[in-house]
Amino acid sequence: MSINQLTNFANKFLSENFDGMQLDIPIKINGRLSRVLGRFRHYSAPKKPVVIELSKNMIQYYELEEILDVLKHKLVHYALYMQGKPHRDGDAYFENKLKELGITATKVYKHKGKVEVYACGCDTYEYNRKLHNHSRYKGSNYTCRCCEQPLRYVGQKIVK
Repeated sequence: MSINQLTNFANKFLSENFDGMQLDIPIKINGRLSRVLGRFRHYSAPKKPVVIELSKNMIQYYELEEILDVLKHKLVHYALYMQGKPHRDGDAYFENKLKELGITATKVYKHKGKVEVYACGCDTYEYNRKLHNHSRYKGSNYTCRCCEQPLRYVGQKIVK
């Protein structure tokens, strides 16, 4: 899905659910987002929205329905922020608005995309970690919970 399509979807969603509101900040794809699927960035003083960023990994590996759900979640952050209402994850007002609109909460989706694979000495377990530039497992003293053997790096794979 292109940025134009995402922006058109966002404007339609906001207009239908927040009294004709329009998105006046850009939506960007950010290849550096590895721990979150997206974020709404703003300044507190002066109160100013900046950008909605979506993870490049999410755009590449997630289903369209999941991408649009994450975008809607970020748009609710944006809309409530612009209205001066509680807009943070965990705020009761924000969480109730998500339920009202049928949008999932934060940290619902399991990771998809490239992962690092580690195995134990007995090959009973395989451990998958999200791909990070500086893995804390490589060259470390982490051990398997079953055989207490050091974990060894096997390689990378794609989880769908």
